[in-house]
Amino acid sequence: MNQLNRTIEQFSLRAALSISVIIALLLPLGYFVISYQYQRGVLDAHSELSAYSVSGIVRSNPVMWRYETLRLSEILERNADDGVAESRSVHDSKLEILASNNVTIPAPRITRSNSIYDAGTIVAHIEVSRSLRPLLQKSALLALLSLALSVLVFNLLYTFPVKTIRKAYLALGESEKKYRSLYESMQESEDRYRALFSQAGEGILIISLEGRILEVNESFCRMHGYSRAEMLSMNIRDLDCLGGVEEMPERTQQMLAGKTAAFEVEHFHKDGHLFSLDVSASLITYDGVSCIQSFHHDTTERKRIAKERSKLEAQLQQAQKMESVGRLAGGVAHDFNTLLTIISGYSELGLSETDPSQPVHSFLTTINNAAEKSTDLTRQLLAFASKQSIMPIVLNLNDAMSGMLKMLQRLIGEDIHIVWQPAPNLWSVKVDPSQIDQILANLCVNARDSIADVGTISIETENFLVDETCFAKHEDKILPGKFVRLTVSDNGCGMDEETQSQIFEPFFTTKGLGKGTGLGLSTVYGIVKQNNGFINVESEPGIGTIFMIYLPCHEDGNNQTLTLNRKESAPRGQETILLVEDEDVILDLGTRILSSLGYTVLQANTPGEAIQLARQHAGRIQLLLTDVVMPEMNGRDLADRLQAEYPDLKCIYMSGYTADVIAHHGVLAEGINFIQKPFSSSNMATKVRNVLDKGR
Repeated sequence: MNQLNRTIEQFSLRAALSISVIIALLLPLGYFVISYQYQRGVLDAHSELSAYSVSGIVRSNPVMWRYETLRLSEILERNADDGVAESRSVHDSKLEILASNNVTIPAPRITRSNSIYDAGTIVAHIEVSRSLRPLLQKSALLALLSLALSVLVFNLLYTFPVKTIRKAYLALGESEKKYRSLYESMQESEDRYRALFSQAGEGILIISLEGRILEVNESFCRMHGYSRAEMLSMNIRDLDCLGGVEEMPERTQQMLAGKTAAFEVEHFHKDGHLFSLDVSASLITYDGVSCIQSFHHDTTERKRIAKERSKLEAQLQQAQKMESVGRLAGGVAHDFNTLLTIISGYSELGLSETDPSQPVHSFLTTINNAAEKSTDLTRQLLAFASKQSIMPIVLNLNDAMSGMLKMLQRLIGEDIHIVWQPAPNLWSVKVDPSQIDQILANLCVNARDSIADVGTISIETENFLVDETCFAKHEDKILPGKFVRLTVSDNGCGMDEETQSQIFEPFFTTKGLGKGTGLGLSTVYGIVKQNNGFINVESEPGIGTIFMIYLPCHEDGNNQTLTLNRKESAPRGQETILLVEDEDVILDLGTRILSSLGYTVLQANTPGEAIQLARQHAGRIQLLLTDVVMPEMNGRDLADRLQAEYPDLKCIYMSGYTADVIAHHGVLAEGINFIQKPFSSSNMATKVRNVLDKGR
C-alpha cells in the first residue's frame, strides 16, 4: 500500500505541475494569437476598402489623380468601424507619401498594405497600421489571471489525488470483476455454440480459403460416412465432384464481397456414390483468420419427392389431355352419328332400289363404305374417351375369343402364326363382347405391323390376383383384387421408352402416312378404362412387345351365351311400330326402312305428338322406337308414360349421344333395349325383330 501511495503521490505531483503550466501559458498565449489574427484581418479589410476607394479616383482621373490630395485625405481620415485609432497613408510606386490621415501610432504596431492598380499596373499602395500595446496589456493581465488559476489547479490536483486515484483503482477492480464475469459468460456461450455446432441436424463445415477442412460437426461426418478425424485431414476438393471445385473461386469472391453464397453441389460418399447437397456459405473469422462456414442439407429425399411429384404432374397432364380429347369426341359424336345415320341409311336404301349394273350403284356403294369407316372411326374415338355406349354382360373370355381366332388369322395373314393359350377355370368378367373384339383386333393388327416378315402372336388368358405390393410403380392407382389377365405378345421390332410413353395417345402412330389412324391402341386404352381395368406394356427394341390387360373379376358366375352375328337377309315383320324422333330426316329414314320391311309405322316428331297418336290409334301398337334426348321429355319418360297405359308395349331406345349422356337419362340400365346411332338398316331390322320376338 505504501508503494501504491508513493506512486500515486509522484503521479499527482507530475500531473498537477503539468496541468498548471499548461493553464498558465495556454490562456494568455491563446488570447494573444487569436486577437492578433483578428487585428490583421481587420487591417486587411480596411486597407482593401481604402484601396478600392482610391482606385475610383485613379480611374476617374488617370493622369492627375496623385495631385488630388484633398480627396485622398478625406478617404484616409474616415474612422475605423470599431473606434480603434489607425494610421493610414497612400504611397506612390516610388514609396513617396502622397496623402495620410496624420495619425501617429506608437510602437509596437501591426501594419497591413494593399496595392492600387491602373490598367493592370501598380501605381500606389495603401498602408493601415494599429498599435499592439492594448493587446499586449490585455494579454499580460490574462497571464496574471492564468497564473493564479494554475496555482489553484495545482493545489487542487496535488491536494486530492490519492483519494481520487484510489477511487479509480477501486472502480478498476469492479470493472475487472465485470469483465471476468463477461468473459465467463462468453466462454459459456462458446461452449453452448460448440454443443449446437456438433449436435445440429444440418451438416456444418468450416474450411480455409484454400479449401482445407478446419472443423466439422457430426451431421456432416454422418452424411459422408467419414469420422471427424478423417475429415480434418481432408480438403473440400476430396469431397466435391469436378463441377463444385471449378466454381469454388467464384463463390469465394462472392463471399469476400460480404454476400452469402447459396448453391447446390454433389459430394462423394465414403462408399463412392454421389449425393446432392444444398449449401449456404458465408465468410467468418475463425482463430483470427478469415474462413468459410457452410451449412449443408442433404436433398436426396427432397429430389426423390420432387421427381415423384413431377411424375404425378405429368400423369395429371396426360390424364387432362386424354380427358380433353374425350370431351371433344363426345361433343361432336351426336352430330357425327346423326349425319352418319342419314348417309348410311339412305345409301343402303339407294342400293336396295338400284340395279347393280348401273353406275350409280357403285357410287352408292362407295358412299356406304365411307360411312361405315367413319362410323368405326367415331366409335374408336368414343371408346378411347370411355364414352362408347356399351351393353356389358357376364362372360368367359375364353368363350368370347375362341370364335374370333379364324377371323383374326384372316386379318393378320398366313405369314404370322397365332398361338392361343386359354387358361382352364377362368374367372368371369362383365364386359361388352364387341369391346373384346375391338381389343383383340387392334392389338393383333398392331402386332402384325411390328413383324417384318414371319412371326408369332401369342394370346393367353389367366387368373391373376393383385395385392397391395403388385405394380407399386404403375402409373394408375390399382386396387387389390381378382383380375382376369389377357396377354397379347409378339416377336416384332419392339419399342423404345419414348415410344412407349406415347402409344396410348390418340392419333399417335409410328406408321407411315395413310397407313394408320393412331386410334388403335388409344381405343384399347379407353375400353380397358371404361371397364375399370388397367393395362401394362413391356417392350424392348428388337425383341418384341407384350400387352397385358387386367379386367376385374365378376363374382357372379352365370355366364351369358354369346350369339355370333351372321350377315343374313334383314328380317321382316307386320307389327305396328310407333317411331318418335325429333330429327325430321332420321324420322323419314326410319319410316322408310321399317316400311320396306313390312311394318306399319306411326311417326311422331315430339313426345307429346306420340302420346296423342297412340291414344288415337284404333289398333294395337307392339313396339315403341324412340330417341332418347328430345324436347318436352326424354325417351325414358315417354316410354314410362305409354307403358303405363299399354303394359304390353315393348320399347327400343336409340341415340347418337355418348354413353354418359344416355346414362344420365336412365337408358343404359341392364335389360334395356338400345341401338346406337349411326345404325344400318340391317342393324335396325335385326334389333327390332329380336325385341319383338323376345318373350314369345
